[in-house]
Amino acid sequence: MSWTSLFITDANSQETVTPKPSETKKPTTSFPTSGQNSQTGAASFPTNNGNFQQNGSSFQVNAPTAQPSGNRFINDIVGVYDKNFKKINSTGYDFFEFFKMVNKGGIDNPQVYGMALEMAQSVDSSVTKDSLVTQSGQYIAQLEALHTSVSEDGTRKLTELTTNKSNETASLTTDIGSLSSQLQLITQQLNERQHSLSEIDSKYQPKIDEISEKLSANDTARNMIVSNINKVKNNIQTI
Repeated sequence: MSWTSLFITDANSQETVTPKPSETKKPTTSFPTSGQNSQTGAASFPTNNGNFQQNGSSFQVNAPTAQPSGNRFINDIVGVYDKNFKKINSTGYDFFEFFKMVNKGGIDNPQVYGMALEMAQSVDSSVTKDSLVTQSGQYIAQLEALHTSVSEDGTRKLTELTTNKSNETASLTTDIGSLSSQLQLITQQLNERQHSLSEIDSKYQPKIDEISEKLSANDTARNMIVSNINKVKNNIQTI
């Protein structure tokens, strides 16, 4: 799902593709999990089964306490962020690969970071704490841009629906007042307008509730991912 399809999908719309930097061949490597040693004989890389994985996401996300319960769109929008997170992944070894490695071992496990950095530098000797911190900021900036785009699109459509509801309600109310003064002549018209007015909430409220939930899910998804990226960023600096 692309973010452009989150709010009232247009069949003619096309998914926006985030451009990637110029490509260089990414080195192939495998990272040890709990109970498995790397070829260099380094300590095995621990896993953490306490992480929360959102709907098949390629990276695990710890659910924040602020997550709204019962938001039916949270998995979809987390999926949008996951897809874009992977799409903006630079070629070669960078923060994206480091983030996945640390996520696998446990973001809250301090010993994971030193091991992950050592393994990263064995893949690419140019990797440093400073480069990872800088790259994490670049990922956050692009995910924030995605959040802004989704928010602006949803807010515009929510405003449009709310305005349409207000205008139609005002128009129907005016018609009812006019028809009431001619009740004997236009009773049938008056009843039709009253029926339309009685259905205004059922016509608009489901759409308003849906978009409001999507906006809430967008905020939550951003907070979940950015919070974990910031946690990794801060923990890198403690290595």
